[in-house]
Amino acid sequence: MSGKGIVQCREMTDENREICFNEFWSMDWSAKKATVRSLVTHSLPKDTRHRKGAVSRRNTSLQFHLTIQNAEEQKKIRVCKTMFLNTFGLREWTVLNWVKVGFDEKAPKTNHLRTANSERRRGIVKDFLGLLPKMESHYCRKDTSRLYLESIWDSLSHVYREYQKYCKEKEEKPLDYTGFNDVVEELKISIFKPRKDRCDFCVGYENGSLVISDADYQLHRQKKDIAQNEKTADIKNLEKKFVFSMDVQAVMVCPLMKASAVFFKTKLNVHNFTIYDPRTHDGLCNLWDESEADLQSSVFATMIIDYLEHLPLTEGDEIIMWSDGCTYQNRNAVLSNALLNFAMKRQVTVIQKYLEKGHTELECDAMHACIQRKFAKKNIYLPSTYQMYCETARLKSDIKKPHPYVTKYWHFEEFFDFTKLSWYPSIRPGKKTGDPCVTDIRALRHGPDGVLSYKLDHSSETWDVLPTRKKAPKKVPNLIPKLFSTRRRIKDTKFRDLQSLKAVLPRDTHDFYDNLPH
Repeated sequence: MSGKGIVQCREMTDENREICFNEFWSMDWSAKKATVRSLVTHSLPKDTRHRKGAVSRRNTSLQFHLTIQNAEEQKKIRVCKTMFLNTFGLREWTVLNWVKVGFDEKAPKTNHLRTANSERRRGIVKDFLGLLPKMESHYCRKDTSRLYLESIWDSLSHVYREYQKYCKEKEEKPLDYTGFNDVVEELKISIFKPRKDRCDFCVGYENGSLVISDADYQLHRQKKDIAQNEKTADIKNLEKKFVFSMDVQAVMVCPLMKASAVFFKTKLNVHNFTIYDPRTHDGLCNLWDESEADLQSSVFATMIIDYLEHLPLTEGDEIIMWSDGCTYQNRNAVLSNALLNFAMKRQVTVIQKYLEKGHTELECDAMHACIQRKFAKKNIYLPSTYQMYCETARLKSDIKKPHPYVTKYWHFEEFFDFTKLSWYPSIRPGKKTGDPCVTDIRALRHGPDGVLSYKLDHSSETWDVLPTRKKAPKKVPNLIPKLFSTRRRIKDTKFRDLQSLKAVLPRDTHDFYDNLPH
């Protein structure tokens, strides 16, 4: 460590402190804690003398550091505690709690969180959080080890305000916000946010919470830049007639209201799979609710094939589709077989390209933000209301993007079972241990000759043929079977919750909820 214990506050400029502050508050709370832990070091105190018979409460000394960032290098310098706390806008107690620094174990405990009364209040917090519906794990793309509250919550402060009302009804004194947040972290509960999080790899490297070498980090950034640059080049290259991006909007719920009764009831999940043309700015919203279909690969394959069928294609055309690398949605054998079937039938080439994990910024993300703004702070009683907001999200008066989004609400009988196309039961590029996996694929090429090729790197000039597990198809099947014969049943508990919510819903919506299969 530079300075060997000497405080170097004068080397820290206001500009660098501002950079530290902005980067710190752009992180989620787990990353904030990891950053503080990486910048605060421990050592034994130099002077351990104390009065005879007295109990020492100080068993460690802390050194605080900040990171100086410039064009040449990035280095840590030691600063005083005051500068450290003021730079990040933190209180001393918060930092001590995060770095797990306390007093000697033999000393009396004075922390109010350890008192019997406080433990009882923590139990009430857990009871309250247990009443709140959680998202199913497959809706939470980032970290399924955590429990996610539904997207109806604006922030943790919003949840805390509702907790205070809950305590008032119970005639209990609420825990303070810090204690409430501690319980939330202990239970690993987060709010499901309809926005993309920062890349775990990059955050882990920046705050030192992951052991990542400089070479690995630079390679990761290089791959990210190569993918984004290639996407931009595809869009600008007018010789490539069809270039699209596609993604699923964050799951929506119905009914959506700010009434307290809704917070404690499970609701119907509604999905929106969007496809966007970055040249014409035309967008398609594919909407469905969980009673019509789930999130299996054939569902997405049906919507993608339906979109491609309506394109003005001629023999020999090439279609490029950009997406993230979500396996059940965009990178799987079911979708590849469906695209291969389409490519042979229409005698075209379909290429899928995937962005680097953690850096999946797509043009269709703007659709999601536009739609989200449209129904923000609105009451939604039926899933079909989302279709109306999608259609009106972009006004016709917009000179640059004059076309409203096209929407389609899907029903169960419209989906096809593409698992019956089993020409390639797997799209893994290798066969044995140590060979590349499906998640290593960066591009897939579905040829009109029935050959499936792949790339592991966007910068590669050549396509490698996927190792076939069986003979390539000789003819295209005329009929793909239906995926569902009836509507999907929702859980009985969810049906009962929706029935109880009819008390706060308009009467003309009751029939929809009464007829939900369960």
